[in-house]
Formats: sequence, structure tokens, C-alpha cells
Amino acid sequence: MAAKLKQQKIVDAQNVDALMKEYICELNTCPNKHGFCFKVDGVHLKVFPQHLNTWSIGINNDEASIENPPMDLAKMFMPSKSGQVNPFRENVQKSSTPNIAHGSLPQSTPTSGPFHGYRLPPPYFYPPYGLFTPHSQSLHMTAPPDSHVEAHIDLHSLSVVSESEGCEKLVVYINWLAQKTPKLAHKFAAAKDIILERDFTFKDLPKLSDAKYDAMGISDGIAYQIKSYTVKFDESRAKGRV
Repeated sequence: MAAKLKQQKIVDAQNVDALMKEYICELNTCPNKHGFCFKVDGVHLKVFPQHLNTWSIGINNDEASIENPPMDLAKMFMPSKSGQVNPFRENVQKSSTPNIAHGSLPQSTPTSGPFHGYRLPPPYFYPPYGLFTPHSQSLHMTAPPDSHVEAHIDLHSLSVVSESEGCEKLVVYINWLAQKTPKLAHKFAAAKDIILERDFTFKDLPKLSDAKYDAMGISDGIAYQIKSYTVKFDESRAKGRV
């Protein structure tokens, strides 16, 4: 069984070397220089080692080629520069699916005014909204003296705070894991970006199945550590060690 699994991994990764040679980024102005980038319409999309393996499997299954990644994988790529948009992302203002031909993604015309895209969060800042805004505070201060209304606003504020803390805690946690295994730091950083991009928070990490981590392109070893050490992290944090 072990021999078969080893052989399967070799087959799965047989296209990785070719992909690495094709997509190594040497552009001086790219934040991901010396990493791997898939370029579409001038946008550099970061390709992590986990993505290369998934891409290779897609080629083996005739679902992709060296020039074009699987569509589901392409949608996961994150722009190397903050504020840019992954052209493969579906958005409600576009009615057609983009052509994934490398470097020649067609532009569709929105039917209701120009679409300016959305900004992706910087690598270590999440979520892309503030905990409180003057508008939300104004709502709370001017609400009528009705206990049900006030309770609803307070619960909403608490849910926003809780979600933000969960994302920030996730970032601290995965950075903590990376510090313990410096050789795997780049893989932890890639996994962190992928998990945040999927809107998961710290409390979700041990609940996610192995199949889910695999579908996100996160290796078995990295997934195991992310799932296994949340309790130890909480203990260390409570003792002021983190």
C-alpha cells in the first residue's frame, strides 16, 4: 500500500518541474519575484507549491495544460500586488465565464455602470472591514429606547468583533506554527493566505476535514499541524508565551 501511494505521488507531481520552469517570476517590480506567478492581462497571480501539485494532477486528468490551470484552481490564485483583482474570479456583474487562455482573458462589459472590482486584503490584515464605523455607532446612539432594538445592535457588534478576532487569531496561530518550523514557513504562509481567502476563522481550523484541506491545496503535513495544535496554542497564549 505504501509503495502504491508513493508511486501515485510521483505520478501526480510529474508535471511540477515543467510548471516551475514556466512560471518562475523574474520581474523586479513584482512582490512575488523568485516565486511563481501566472500572468493574466498584466496581473501577476501567485502560484504556491501546493497549487503546482494540484495543477499537475489536473494535467494528468486532461482538465488542464501547462498553459492553462484548472478553472477552480485559477480562481484561488491571489494577486501579488494588494488592490489588484484575480480576473478569474466570478462576480455578480459579469454574466459570462472568462476564457482561461493564458494572457488573453477577454473583458466583459458590465450592464449597469463600470465595475471597479474589490480590494484584496494585505497579507497580514484581515478582515477587509473595520470593527466599528461612525455609521454603526450612530445607529446605536440614536436607536429608540426599545430593548429589543438595542439588543439586536449589540449582538451584531459582538458578532463582528468575534469574527475579526477569529481571523486575527488565525494569523497569529499560523505564524506561531511557522516560527516553530522555519523550513516550512513559506508553506504555512501559503496555507494562511488560502484559508483566509476562503473566509475561515481560527475556530474552524480543527473542524475542517482532511478532504477540505486537500481540496484547498494544503499538504497533509501542514494540514495536520494546523488542525492539531490549536489547544496547545491557546494554552501558550494564556500563559503569555505567544
